[in-house]
Amino acid sequence: MHLSSLFRHLPSAHAAWQLMIVFALLAITGCEQQPVITRTKVPKPPQTAAEDRMLAAIVPAKGRGWFVKLSGNKRAVEKEQDKFVELLSTLTVDGEKLNWKVPEGWSEKTTGNQMRAATLVAGDSKLEIAISFLPAEDATANDYLIANINRWRGQIGLANIGAADLPKEPKDSGELRLLKLKDGTPVTWVNLEGSMSGGSPMAPFAGGAPFANAPGGGMRKPAAGPSEDSTPEPAGDEFTYKKPDNWKVGKTGEFRKAAFEVADGKESIEITVSSLAKGGSDLLANINRWRGQLSLSSYDKEGLEKAMTPISIGMNEGHFIEMNNDREAILGAIVIVGDQGWFFKLKGDRELAMREKDNFQSFVRSMQFK
Repeated sequence: MHLSSLFRHLPSAHAAWQLMIVFALLAITGCEQQPVITRTKVPKPPQTAAEDRMLAAIVPAKGRGWFVKLSGNKRAVEKEQDKFVELLSTLTVDGEKLNWKVPEGWSEKTTGNQMRAATLVAGDSKLEIAISFLPAEDATANDYLIANINRWRGQIGLANIGAADLPKEPKDSGELRLLKLKDGTPVTWVNLEGSMSGGSPMAPFAGGAPFANAPGGGMRKPAAGPSEDSTPEPAGDEFTYKKPDNWKVGKTGEFRKAAFEVADGKESIEITVSSLAKGGSDLLANINRWRGQLSLSSYDKEGLEKAMTPISIGMNEGHFIEMNNDREAILGAIVIVGDQGWFFKLKGDRELAMREKDNFQSFVRSMQFK
């Protein structure tokens, strides 16, 4: 339609005046087509379904906490859940020992790990059930339970919980349950779903514990490293220290906060810094664990007091101890800082360990906690 024809159809002068205002506005703004605003619905990223499951139980005993744990593919674990519950129902505590009866269709195999008392194999699924223990003044203490539960939660990709999340009364449902054995012993049951971060699940504090070797029992023998460290030093979020020049940086882990290696020909030693909740940091239990690694007899309280000497660890007063057999030695230091126990351990060939004693003690004294 031509513009002039628009005027002929207008009913009044007032309407014509309004139309002129419209044309004026069009002249100012131009006649280009204005951009069209569109809205696109972006789909949310798909949520990863839980692929794995973990069933575990913490059982207190005299001076120990016992752990029974089954983890793996969600469907495979679900098929073995009834047998796992059957296993728990057979548990009895005898002093520091835990007794159990292997469910029908499962088998038991020996293990060389000093922490792991037994490994059960769940029938055709070949899933392994680890039965392990750790020293503990009180394995029912909140900090002891939370430290172990949060480690398991981390392994399956779940966030930490706090003491307020622990069950206070017996119940038979939920991720955390409080059960009781026939003799009245309380059992904390853990039932988690998530995704494993990779690799085989570790037994309680396996490898990273201050009183445990890596799975398999034997100490890892570090080879002579390059002239410079190929692994960066720990960032020191919790502490700072001064490292001897001849120590090479080793591998750290969840509980192993720092690690170093020294090699001299065929001789080698490893130095580790680890931490545990205060409830799992009993001196006698942990030092006797170290003595067991050297096939030495256990201390009683009086023998331990005679064997330990004081050592300053930063601004804190700790305990130093030295032990050895014909081939190997362990030099250790333990200190409690706040609600955590810190463990410094040198283990390896005896002659090299003795040559590094001064370096080890200087390293321990240089530790400053943040």
